[in-house]
Amino acid sequence: MAPLEAINIENSILGSIILDNTLAYKLDELTKDMFSVSYNKEIFEIMKNLHKNNYTLDIPTIKTKLDERKVDVMISYISNLSAIGETYAIDTHINILKDKFKRKCIKLSCMNLITEILENKDIDSSLFKFENDIKNTIDQDIEDKDDMNSICERILDFLENDKETGLKFGVKLLDEVIGGLFKGELTTIAARSGVGKTALALQIMLNCANQGKKVLFISREMSNEQIVMRNISKKTGISAKSLKYKNLKEIDWKNII
Repeated sequence: MAPLEAINIENSILGSIILDNTLAYKLDELTKDMFSVSYNKEIFEIMKNLHKNNYTLDIPTIKTKLDERKVDVMISYISNLSAIGETYAIDTHINILKDKFKRKCIKLSCMNLITEILENKDIDSSLFKFENDIKNTIDQDIEDKDDMNSICERILDFLENDKETGLKFGVKLLDEVIGGLFKGELTTIAARSGVGKTALALQIMLNCANQGKKVLFISREMSNEQIVMRNISKKTGISAKSLKYKNLKEIDWKNII
């Protein structure tokens, strides 16, 4: 996106809210760092504070607050914001602004990683920090609002979106009855001792891994080696007993390798 286009989007968002104060709640979806123009950063902060304290977001009030901060912004600049505001496009413009900010953060994280590699810093620490930074950037959307209108919008978006939203258990009965594993849900496997809960969990883990997902498996009962041995048994069909007693044929060794 060209810088001028980005500035126009910033201006349009602020102008739309000045034009229609009922859109002021949209300010909560944004942060100061998402704006690139220094004047817009100041105006955004003032508008957010005014909204928080239930003041009208009009040109004279915003100008007064700017003067109190000793920010030299002409009143014509604020008037121009309202003149170019496009209330019908505010959601689109907000999404573009957020996406632009994410790209900027990702680019900065990449540059920091390259710099640390060139400076011969510990590669594992650098990669760990890089992965965390990228994850935080991708997941940085402001937490969802809980008013009924916002909830219904998210439900409609979910129903209209063709994107895969969950993982299959890989167990036919579970997939038919429960539907799979979904973000925000906790699925608990409960049964009496010794009936195969761990075996089922291991199978689900393998099925998720086969779908290209990373899986964290935590056990208070088995060591890392025992967990992997159980998975080798599942993948190869070699019995756990044969593995424990090393009773292996030539074909078994081939399958294990």
